[in-house]
Amino acid sequence: MHSLRDESGVALAVTLVTIFLMVVVSGTLVALAMNEYQTAQVSQESRQAFQVTEAAVGKAMFELGRDGNWDDSSGATQFHTPGDTTTWYDLYDGSAAVVNAPFPASSPLGQITVQLRGASSADALGCSPEACIWLRATGRVAKASRRIEVLFGKIFPGVDAAAYTYSPVNIGAGGGGNGAFTLHGSLYIASCIDPDGGGPEPCVGLQMQGDGAILNDVPANGDTGAPYHNRIYVRGRITGQGNSFQIGLDAQPMMGVYASEGWDLSINNQIDAYEKGNLVPRIPFPDPSVLIAAQKANRINGGIAYTCNRSGGCNTNQWNVVDLDSPSATLVLQNRLRVVIPDAGSSVNCTVNPGMANQCNSATGADVSGNNDFSLVFDGFDTPRTLDTQRDEYIHMLSRMEVLNDLEYRGFTTFLIENASTGTSTPALLIDRASITTTAFGQPGGNTFAFAVGPSDASASGGDIYVRGSGIVLRGVFLSHATLKNDNPQTWYGMFIAGLLDWDNNPQIYRVQGLESNLPPGILAVLQSGFGIELRQWREIF
Repeated sequence: MHSLRDESGVALAVTLVTIFLMVVVSGTLVALAMNEYQTAQVSQESRQAFQVTEAAVGKAMFELGRDGNWDDSSGATQFHTPGDTTTWYDLYDGSAAVVNAPFPASSPLGQITVQLRGASSADALGCSPEACIWLRATGRVAKASRRIEVLFGKIFPGVDAAAYTYSPVNIGAGGGGNGAFTLHGSLYIASCIDPDGGGPEPCVGLQMQGDGAILNDVPANGDTGAPYHNRIYVRGRITGQGNSFQIGLDAQPMMGVYASEGWDLSINNQIDAYEKGNLVPRIPFPDPSVLIAAQKANRINGGIAYTCNRSGGCNTNQWNVVDLDSPSATLVLQNRLRVVIPDAGSSVNCTVNPGMANQCNSATGADVSGNNDFSLVFDGFDTPRTLDTQRDEYIHMLSRMEVLNDLEYRGFTTFLIENASTGTSTPALLIDRASITTTAFGQPGGNTFAFAVGPSDASASGGDIYVRGSGIVLRGVFLSHATLKNDNPQTWYGMFIAGLLDWDNNPQIYRVQGLESNLPPGILAVLQSGFGIELRQWREIF
């Protein structure tokens, strides 16, 4: 009996110890499970907080994208002090500051706070409070918080991409040439196409051909030395035919090459860039039709041009009349022809009496000033042939315009050619075997002209510019509502924007540093009417 009692006591003790151990183990497991659950919950909340923070960045981009001026006290930057680059302030979304705002508003997952700060050149090359902005986004979900700081910069057509085309470039070699071109500078391509229309091939925006090249060998806006900051943006895919084309060089890479649908690995060794990626901001087409519609009523010129083909001058019945307000008329600048366009406020009529005929015969560049003499004087008998226009003014016409011989330009004028003609025979603007040269082009106080060509209705079609001839040199700013096309090796300096840039036979296209700050009337306004937003810097704070 004593032995049985001893054994039952041991059994009871073992049972109690076992139960205790099971309780301890179970408690430990429960604690571990709860801890793991809590860790998983915190991790999930942190991930969600990061997603909310990224969404806050997207919301801020939307608000900034519809705010045309980042250095004022209205729109998204309502709480900003112009010129301030040190103070963080709250983003305004049109109804309130974005501070602890439920997000998404319909079914809140968390809260977001977005702050902004003006940027300067100390933050990145070319930055100013108007051109760049810092964004600080904070997202909160339950007890988790995440923060991102981003530097955004505006991308303007023309200014940051001296060549802009709304349509793809040289898909199928354009209009019969070899499709090659050499661009010295930057390029933006706003759309793409399926080359054969059959799918499912990638949508191609840029097709390099022959020995064409895009080179980073001239200064970009704001550059003071190499490496230059020229970039290529393609909303679509980059493809190429052959192995002779090049984008950037080993010794001079592009600052960046970005294609929203990338490019084949087979051509990757023909693309040299400090940065390659697929983030391409959307930049609206800076349509010259919009500029024409807005400014044609402000033209300095009257509606009549007078031409004389006699070296000694013309009398009243020898001056020919060109109706600039007729779409079927053509204003021609060529060898052995004198052309004058009186001001809208002038009483000059070359055909009315001998005195006025002689005034037209003797008109020179000195007579294109004020508002009671001439808007334009062209002397095709001079050596070199000279074209003088009023400075800081618009010359508007509904007629076509043709430049048929080399000339030297003097002035600072925007030509508004409100004409929808197309093709290569009689486009709205034809430059036929004629170089247009000038001095101090694109520089302060220099001689710079611009052509804005197309209908005044942006929804209408037409408005081609065609440059014909081999070896000619152009210096200017050209905006076409439709197609800007060449046919032979040529050299262009300036800014080139079109619905379609159609380049053949390897023209040399150069951007001109300083031109962005010295544009003729109205051009900068139409360029800045729409912009893209580029990510310059990104950092995670916590």
